[in-house]
Amino acid sequence: MVKLADLWLLVGKMSSRKLEAATYDDVGFRVLSCNQQPDHDSIAGFRKRHLPELGRLFVQVLQLCERGW
Repeated sequence: MVKLADLWLLVGKMSSRKLEAATYDDVGFRVLSCNQQPDHDSIAGFRKRHLPELGRLFVQVLQLCERGW
């Protein structure tokens, strides 16, 4: 879920229903979800519980990219 949430932030805050659909339709999301399709309620609950931490993690990922990792 963390990988999906990072990609969700990167592509621009899709709705949980669109994110669920992307785990069926989009190759990148399918790879990151290991071809599993969490339902939109699970995705929404995960994001709601962990949004502040996910935001900080996303910033750290971008900082690593900036350094050339």
